[in-house]
Amino acid sequence: MADDARNVAVLIDFENLNDSESPDAVLKLGAKEGNVLIKLAIGNFSVSGDDGQRRLQELGIQPVHQSTAGKGKNSSDMRMAIEAINLFHDARLSIDVFVLATSDVDFLPLAQWLRAKGKHVVGAGSSSASTKWQKGVDEFVVVKEVKVEEEESMASKDATVGNSSTKSAPPKPKTLSEEHRAVIDKAISRAFSDGTGPISNAEFLKTIREFDPKFSRQTHGFSSFRKVVQSIKRLRVPPEPKTGNFEIHLRKRKGKAST
Repeated sequence: MADDARNVAVLIDFENLNDSESPDAVLKLGAKEGNVLIKLAIGNFSVSGDDGQRRLQELGIQPVHQSTAGKGKNSSDMRMAIEAINLFHDARLSIDVFVLATSDVDFLPLAQWLRAKGKHVVGAGSSSASTKWQKGVDEFVVVKEVKVEEEESMASKDATVGNSSTKSAPPKPKTLSEEHRAVIDKAISRAFSDGTGPISNAEFLKTIREFDPKFSRQTHGFSSFRKVVQSIKRLRVPPEPKTGNFEIHLRKRKGKAST
């Protein structure tokens, strides 16, 4: 379930992520993060055709046209960065989460700047996106996985409708695999190596990705990284306002306990 207290801006690099299904999947991702206030797709729409613009408009996404400055130049990158910075400074919107839908590592400075300003940054792109980009955001989600998850959900609903006499199975519990529990244990040991704390959610996620660069909370069905942390018995998240950033504390324990 989305944290409706958080305002979300979705910015799609349409030059980089322009297949017909991706915008829909990115919006679903944004809705899981909170209340989506802004939906923009930046690109050169003079060459993308009417079908792409029509699909964006059906989804309520505003196409932002940016013509190419010259041969081999991608002016959309600069325009998307400008749009993100303008949104950051718009006090009326008070954006908490920025979803940057692109696989382009050139957006890394933008993501780093937003995070340094206290914003939660979600990257959405392909599985082949560079490790630097995947580790440079608070969370990176493979768009294809979002689409597969949606297809599986629809198939499950269709099966339930088609067999109404059969009781629907309870939802699968959100849990970490044994492999990822081991990764989390290593990350905890490193992050809290000095025996102090707390640490920030961004610092902890960065540590996890040092052991597993492709770690994604969506792989395990969690709606937010906060939920992942709350599922780990060794860690504690204070009941503070649900903003993009939060502190993580190591629980005091006797003997050895697993995550």
